[in-house]
Amino acid sequence: MRLSKIGKAFRFVFPSMIVTAVSLAQTTPAHAGKIIAGGTGMSLTLMSEAGETLNRKYPEISLKVLPSMGSGGGIKALLDGVLDVSLSARPLKEKEAESLQEVFCFVTALVLATNPSHVSNINLSELAKLYSDPSPTWPNGTRLKVVLRPSSGSEIPYLTKKVPGFEAAIATARKRPGVPVGITDHMNLDIAEQMDGVLAITTLLQIRSEKKELSPVSLDGIEASVETLRSGRYPFPIKVCVIAKKGKLSVDIEILLGHLKHPTTASLLESYGAVPVEP
Repeated sequence: MRLSKIGKAFRFVFPSMIVTAVSLAQTTPAHAGKIIAGGTGMSLTLMSEAGETLNRKYPEISLKVLPSMGSGGGIKALLDGVLDVSLSARPLKEKEAESLQEVFCFVTALVLATNPSHVSNINLSELAKLYSDPSPTWPNGTRLKVVLRPSSGSEIPYLTKKVPGFEAAIATARKRPGVPVGITDHMNLDIAEQMDGVLAITTLLQIRSEKKELSPVSLDGIEASVETLRSGRYPFPIKVCVIAKKGKLSVDIEILLGHLKHPTTASLLESYGAVPVEP
């Protein structure tokens, strides 16, 4: 009889132990040793380098950075569980913000870049016309050739809000035959490097981190730099954030964030034309 009672008690207690163990496994962040990141292409080289220094300091942790999938693609992959963190150059949408959070951010300069031989200044009041004009030229008479970006990316919507007439100018440029479109951040700069007289929309971060043979033009006489970003003088600062799911972060992601906030990584960011900011 006593054994029977013990057996009955065990049948009730043991399932509850299983439920408790499963619950703990689901709610306690794991220390898996591998972080998978992806998103906007402009920040991938930076993150890869940060991952290398992270691994040297914490050999048990590796950061794998997937090829460019854009800000929106990275956010979707994070929501689907493909990524542990995503990199986004656009703010979270209201629905996304219900389950995601910005955990580390920096600003860099959105720039108009050209070949080093054509470095010049562009007045913001003339920017839209350079895209709507079918045959613009640089001050030395060289034909100015624009490279477009997809409207689904972060750059065109950003500039549309900042530059009067830019949306209509881009629409006009898209109708002209032969105007190239840089579908991804990397394709954009690959096209730009091969075109004499190019004007491409990119970031100071990507030019410097990927060591591209392109130079930003000044805008209304203001050069893109860490100093003009910090002072607020540069007209096109763009914020890039590391995004994670809401809730308690895993041990690995906490270590990654600590590494990104470390002075050594901050120095790397600055060398590439970026400044850490609060999320």
